[in-house]
Amino acid sequence: MKKIVLFLVINFSVFISILAQEIKLATPEQFKKFLNTTTYVVMSDNPFSEFNNVITESINKVWKLTPYKFIDNEEFDKLKINPNNSFIFLSEASFTLNNETIYVDILNITLGVRSGNLNLMPDLGSAPLAYLPEGADSDEIEEQYLYFIPGILRFFQYNIKFQANQTKVVDLNKLASSNKNLLTNKTIYFCQENLSNEVNNLANISKIYTGKVKITNKDEIYKLLLDGDPNAAVAFTVKTNGKTGLYCIKFIIDADSGTLIYYDMHLVKNKDNDGFTANDFKKL
Repeated sequence: MKKIVLFLVINFSVFISILAQEIKLATPEQFKKFLNTTTYVVMSDNPFSEFNNVITESINKVWKLTPYKFIDNEEFDKLKINPNNSFIFLSEASFTLNNETIYVDILNITLGVRSGNLNLMPDLGSAPLAYLPEGADSDEIEEQYLYFIPGILRFFQYNIKFQANQTKVVDLNKLASSNKNLLTNKTIYFCQENLSNEVNNLANISKIYTGKVKITNKDEIYKLLLDGDPNAAVAFTVKTNGKTGLYCIKFIIDADSGTLIYYDMHLVKNKDNDGFTANDFKKL
């Protein structure tokens, strides 16, 4: 699937430096400005891409923050130079780590910028989706994240409304740590593949975490995120797909409000610790 491409050169000591170092982060004033825009959702130019079906259904079901329109890449090129427009689009970013080029899919949410430079478009909390192994077609990778798209859209809306009311932008760690209490009386839903080997069953998890957990499939998670189940929280990971020396990124969000409840990352030293670990459950 052909996507918008971002070319980044990044020190990968922290993954989110993709945003902090190379992409222009939005200010609280720009978060407020977003609320008065029309949001243009950029479709894949591949009419058979499953992304188009998922983003269309998800936007129509969960997006309440701004008026929206679906556009193609040609229209995006014309509209992105207007700072009064906002955008949601899938991009493929590349960055350098230890003299190796690493690729990652990102779901971006931005404002326009007069220069049209993608890296200068004010970023309002874009989300990493998946690493792309060398030589992989991202169509083979998108199955890892498409089910979570409605959850990301819920998070986007929560984060924008929250940041618009702050005097300075609150980072993800502080945002998540202030919301841990929201797990009370909620069931956390995991896909099996998002759990590391040491916590890949309920018996092992229950030795560490006493809250409610369900291990289920992507279809169930996709549906509860579309429906906005108020009794559910959903976990998601950006796994390294077997590659060591990269960071596994982990999120838990409220399935209804999109509130960020948990956020962390760890360096993957072997394939057995790729995903949520025992240490993550100890932190909940």
